[in-house]
Amino acid sequence: MERRADRRPTLRPASRVRRQRALPVENDAPEPREPGEIGVYVRSFHHGESFGVDPEGIDLGGDDIAGYHGDGRGFSTDREDTARIRAGVVFREGEGGFQAARAGGRSDESGNDLLRFLHPGQYPNETGVPEVEATARQPGGEVTLRYAGSMPLHPSFDIDVDARMRVERTGERTIRVTLAAAGDGFPNAEAFARDHAGNAVFLGVHQLQEGQIAADLAGEAETPMFSASLQIHTREDGTFEAVEFGGERYTLEEWNARFEEMEPVGEGAS
Repeated sequence: MERRADRRPTLRPASRVRRQRALPVENDAPEPREPGEIGVYVRSFHHGESFGVDPEGIDLGGDDIAGYHGDGRGFSTDREDTARIRAGVVFREGEGGFQAARAGGRSDESGNDLLRFLHPGQYPNETGVPEVEATARQPGGEVTLRYAGSMPLHPSFDIDVDARMRVERTGERTIRVTLAAAGDGFPNAEAFARDHAGNAVFLGVHQLQEGQIAADLAGEAETPMFSASLQIHTREDGTFEAVEFGGERYTLEEWNARFEEMEPVGEGAS
């Protein structure tokens, strides 16, 4: 092959060159600790107390034997509420705007009552450690957060979620949080942002639809779950004050109530 010494490589303008870096991953969803930090979170949970078999359980002489442990709740931003998997990214504002600083995730304790009944001593409750990956694009600040997890000692499919997120400064006291998530479509899911004082704003939720079951976890995580681009008004200290969406302004309580009042599941889902 002819080699021409006078041929120079063609480079894209520096402003268009995008690098990627893997974020350090902690064994929990990290929290914003100081002004200028914003946390963005995605949680997979199940609305029922259990799932995987008849939701009424199997009556064995007075004992109701159910399936995998659920979370028994609706949509929430409360950090104390359990989830099958929770993960998040903390963004920190600097001279170049908001950049991802750290990421992490964990699973809450779970188990399967039916397996434990059928095989005593073999299926204790456990706290799984999900696989969490977070990659930041620079410049631009967009982060791809992926998690997958199942219970190591229990036969089960992975819960998979793939989310893209960004935090941008849009004004002296406004920021925009953008997020889009896809996954297995099972179980329920929710996403929200939180400031360093603990104030939270819903970004989106995923309701189960009629007929969805745990077997939907098999296969690729390609089902669109939710997407949002919200402008959040902040106070002088950087804490959240209000949400602007569709030309309307909402208090945090008004905005979050729209999601907290939603049913987590449609008729017939299990």
